[in-house]
Amino acid sequence: MAPDLPSGFISRLFEHIVQVCVFKIWEENKMIKRYYYKEIQKVDEKGILLNDGFFIDFVLCRTNWAKKHSILYEESFCIADRDITSDAPYFLFYMNEDVVIWFGKGFLGSGTRRFQNLRFMMESVGYTTYDLS
Repeated sequence: MAPDLPSGFISRLFEHIVQVCVFKIWEENKMIKRYYYKEIQKVDEKGILLNDGFFIDFVLCRTNWAKKHSILYEESFCIADRDITSDAPYFLFYMNEDVVIWFGKGFLGSGTRRFQNLRFMMESVGYTTYDLS
């Protein structure tokens, strides 16, 4: 007989395993800041405020993204890379220290829906993200 597990245990365990695997890859690439999408407090035309008070500044991200890709600032409104096909979809923002916001897929695709919602919010204020998928 199988033991009784708390409701949602398996899905939380799966998300944790994916998180550990994805973060291990990111750590090897020396990415510093990582946030789960639920840590987003506010998104506006200036950037993203996270629950711990950290602010992702869209102007700084745009400047750094252009420099990294050898593009003039005036030629791009790109602020991040994105990959919705990853095991844990994510945005990689080009702050002075790279910042990742990741999303769990979830059984009903809620992570994918939230991922697209964040993308659309950034586009609605004039910024783009580079598709890695």
